[in-house]
Amino acid sequence: GGPGGGGGSGGCFGGRSPAARPRDPAPTRRSSSLPASSTLGSARSLAAVARAAHGQSPTQKEVYPGAPAGPVRCSLLAADEGGRRARLVLQAMARQGRFDAQLEGAKSALSSDCTVEAAFAVLDRHQKGFVSETDLILFAQDFDRGGGAATSSASYSGLRALVREAQLRRSYDAGVVPGRFSFRDLAVVMLPAEQKELDSVLGTANDSEARSVLYLLRHSEPCPRCGIRVQRDAEAAGCPSVTCPICGTLFRCFCVMGDRHARPRRGSYGVVSFADGSCGGESQLSRHGRHQLFRFLAVAARVAEDLDLDRRGLATKPAACDLASLGDAFAALAAGRASFVEADLRWAFNELGVALTEHELRLLWLRYAAPRPPDGVRPRQIAFADFARQLRPGSALHP
Repeated sequence: GGPGGGGGSGGCFGGRSPAARPRDPAPTRRSSSLPASSTLGSARSLAAVARAAHGQSPTQKEVYPGAPAGPVRCSLLAADEGGRRARLVLQAMARQGRFDAQLEGAKSALSSDCTVEAAFAVLDRHQKGFVSETDLILFAQDFDRGGGAATSSASYSGLRALVREAQLRRSYDAGVVPGRFSFRDLAVVMLPAEQKELDSVLGTANDSEARSVLYLLRHSEPCPRCGIRVQRDAEAAGCPSVTCPICGTLFRCFCVMGDRHARPRRGSYGVVSFADGSCGGESQLSRHGRHQLFRFLAVAARVAEDLDLDRRGLATKPAACDLASLGDAFAALAAGRASFVEADLRWAFNELGVALTEHELRLLWLRYAAPRPPDGVRPRQIAFADFARQLRPGSALHP
């Protein structure tokens, strides 16, 4: 209860706010006492390639700050076939970062009432539990018949590409069905890439759990001491002070449970549901909200189609998107390691002189470092399989 007898008790949903991500141990530097036939031997051979290409010793090459210790990198500016193919792949990656920035700009224009839940309720016309490509096309046709100014911008091929692009971010999920937009797929498209809501949704095992997570994040606040999610009772709307039911900490909570829905109940796995079977957050979109959703989907479809065409264009270049070419680019990024980190991307684009903004570079990294269940934590290193999946046209959905 709050001070003065006017406070409300905090309702505990049993979920904790996302904990701080554990930091990976620092890469171990290789000992200088290793025999010449091991890693240092391969480093010398790579250094020889760099000297032959640029006429300079490896000690003159700039090492990008933050890159893990490892063998000397091959130059991306080498004139051989491997260097050319690696440059093509990395330039395609830079375009992905720019396309992703365009989509994030469209997300920022969505109003607060155009939520994932509301959009999914509009698009899933027959309450099937998923949105088909046909549903998206019919939604676009509604605006075609209305004669809106932006009707021609949502191409049907782009809408189909949008479904594939969203599912590419969840390729780890064996339940992904080609041609069907799940609730989590729509969340990938609509939620800002740099916000915790998206990471939390991608860390869920099913759509019901994803709805519950979004409800908890939007309609509860974490206890500053133990992190449990707390929500005030509607009867205590006059006083913001609550007492955490777990640790007893007194703090101010401004999330009040409204009486628009029946009182929520917790089902299996802590999923919050209501008497009507929903998970909260669903509201009827106005005509203006539907038009706003259409304009957003038009931009998202165009971006998805551009990404798809760019992958196909990369594949049509001679040996540009085969495994050997992707291997050349990956080897340049990873410098002989089994994975690469975000600092390696910075080094590569700095080496090529490719101008990416900090925002674009961050979005590019988030594309490749997609979080996975059950914790929703993004990996700090990218392996070759995840790297290749984002660059090959028609990539298999499952690893």
